[in-house]
Amino acid sequence: MPIYSQDSPAYGQRVYRNDRDPDQSFAADEFLFRRFPKRSLVNGWPTALSISIEISIEAESGISVNRSRYSLPQDVLEPDCCSGNHRTGMVVLEFAVNDLPERVAADGRDYAFVPKRVPHECCYAHSEIWCNSSGDIERACEKPPETIRDLFRAQLLLKMRTMGRMPREFPLAAGFHSN
Repeated sequence: MPIYSQDSPAYGQRVYRNDRDPDQSFAADEFLFRRFPKRSLVNGWPTALSISIEISIEAESGISVNRSRYSLPQDVLEPDCCSGNHRTGMVVLEFAVNDLPERVAADGRDYAFVPKRVPHECCYAHSEIWCNSSGDIERACEKPPETIRDLFRAQLLLKMRTMGRMPREFPLAAGFHSN
């Protein structure tokens, strides 16, 4: 049983793809949701270096997020949006599309970070933050150098803190216990 949905029909309509096409149009004020380990919070906030940047060139995938236009924040904790796993001990980070640094430059290199829709059959809201030098989601996702990744995380966290976007915790459904 999904943790937050109470098996409602609305959950299936919201979370599953249901033959819907990808929607690549992101509003600047649309929120993106990402799960984060609660144990890694320091005084209620993630630290910049604790925010993982999972970019896989081989799998052509960027940083996994869900978009608010098609999901609730807690959907990122659901097994359907977690490769079938229960995600206990996690909080949800929320940031707007316009919180993403447009470009990050260091050491003579310049990268853009942009959202891209990559829906899964069991998680229609799944999207990714792609990184490449052009900012074009039709071009391959690139893994930026460590300095760029560090600057991206620091700038994103600064924006989240400035906007007061604290990580959110959601209770587990009755009958489900974390270890």
